[in-house]
Amino acid sequence: MTSGPPAALILVGGPPTDHDFDALGAALAESLTTEGFGCEITADPAELTRRLTGGGRRPDLVAVLALRWTMTADRYAPLRDRWAYSPPPATREALVDHVERGGGLLAMHTACICFDDWPGWGDLLGASWAWGRSSHPPVGSCRVSPTGANHEITSGLEAFTIEDEVYASLDQRPGAGPLLTVAHDGVDQPVLWARTRGAGRVVVDTLGHSPESLRHPTHQLLIRRSARWALGSASASPESGT
Repeated sequence: MTSGPPAALILVGGPPTDHDFDALGAALAESLTTEGFGCEITADPAELTRRLTGGGRRPDLVAVLALRWTMTADRYAPLRDRWAYSPPPATREALVDHVERGGGLLAMHTACICFDDWPGWGDLLGASWAWGRSSHPPVGSCRVSPTGANHEITSGLEAFTIEDEVYASLDQRPGAGPLLTVAHDGVDQPVLWARTRGAGRVVVDTLGHSPESLRHPTHQLLIRRSARWALGSASASPESGT
């Protein structure tokens, strides 16, 4: 990590349907800036690749709050020419290398749907969207509960209520033990977990459908803690461990 504040690069973008990615990126940057990060936002995956491979200062933290996937289903045909995306080998290699050499990765909400023809993305995150099985109920009031796992990100946290969209029945990889869950149809769905990969750290937070969710006080605290933990410095900020 270079001198000065840690650098965060936020990847946003996706079809203008249910998510306002410009507003989401700005709301996420607010929390990261409060935590001491210098933030840049891009909607271009090629720019992310360029930065991770030496085109300017490498980000210490990559945050993905985007919705870019192959769109092979017929219902996405009107959007496909503009928005369909498969990460090229250089992007795949750059993201894995970023984490394995010690960089942080914060994957928010739609990130687990991204890059759906690359199984390695799900392996990196610890879960991915499973077409034909995964789902989400309509946006509504959710009761978010800590699992009791001992972790800096959720230390001292009590259950809270938030208006959000909960992803259910993701393809969970082994070892991605949840730190927070939301009950849906009688099943506790993981909504936040943290894991290591090589020398790096990954946090996945599947909440964050709206800017209001990202600005919810408890969610903001979780985002700040998650970002610091992903850098291996959860105690660097006075509020990160409270």
